[in-house]
Amino acid sequence: MCEFCNMQCDSRRHPSNHRRFCKNNPDREKTKEKREKADDQGGYCSICDIPYKKRSAYH
Repeated sequence: MCEFCNMQCDSRRHPSNHRRFCKNNPDREKTKEKREKADDQGGYCSICDIPYKKRSAYH
């Protein structure tokens, strides 16, 4: 159950995903900015010729 809008969630993962983007969450904008910043360019693999995001598991 979401603590901001009391929405019933059907799985264990759903509440955390919903809480992050819930319209009634007062920290939603701050969280959005933080997540966008984490998606910035992180590293570059010269062997694969692939740029990776900061939050990538491969970096």
